[in-house]
Amino acid sequence: FAAAKLLAKKEGISVAVLADGAGCFDAGGVAARLLVPEIVEWMSSNFLELYYCDGAIVRKRLVYLITKLLRGYSEKHNLDSSDLACTLIAVAVDSQGRGIAFHLGDGIILRQRDQGTCCSVISSPENGLTTSTTYLTMNCNMFEHCRFYRLQETTPYRLIAMTDGAAAHLVEQRGRDGWVYIGPCFGDTDSLLKYLEGIDPSDDYSLAILKSCP
Repeated sequence: FAAAKLLAKKEGISVAVLADGAGCFDAGGVAARLLVPEIVEWMSSNFLELYYCDGAIVRKRLVYLITKLLRGYSEKHNLDSSDLACTLIAVAVDSQGRGIAFHLGDGIILRQRDQGTCCSVISSPENGLTTSTTYLTMNCNMFEHCRFYRLQETTPYRLIAMTDGAAAHLVEQRGRDGWVYIGPCFGDTDSLLKYLEGIDPSDDYSLAILKSCP
């Protein structure tokens, strides 16, 4: 399998998109590499429209973009479209404290409101019918399982997106409390990376951190 990551900044909008290709499908890595640059461009070019638009409409637009791109590729290359299977995490922030995020499948999205403090969970892993599976592009009702978040803060904050490789060391599910952050408080990106290197995650992972300073 293969993961793809891209960070971009355009006219004050910072965007990060992570996609993790499913290893049990022939073209999971292809799907990840196809989707990441397209979604980065879409989010950076339409940030305010997506932020203020109805959430259901935003999710429909994303699903349409994913389906059109992957189905077109599968037809051109004579592939089964279901083989283009990956998870997706996409986050974007501007300088006014606004943020948006999409999440399909496993992985996590965290928010850190103050530097050096612990994080809160914005979006948690979503398992499939069994605990060892998750929801993937072209293999589920993407509109139903694609989650959309809208944020507004008046003080600086960070959004941290990470694929599933290290999620078990940062969040856990605690009954009625839902998913909670169990990782360290950290003041900078290097501190978090050092922690993750120290625990030696069993799976590889991609990580992106965006900061908004209203």
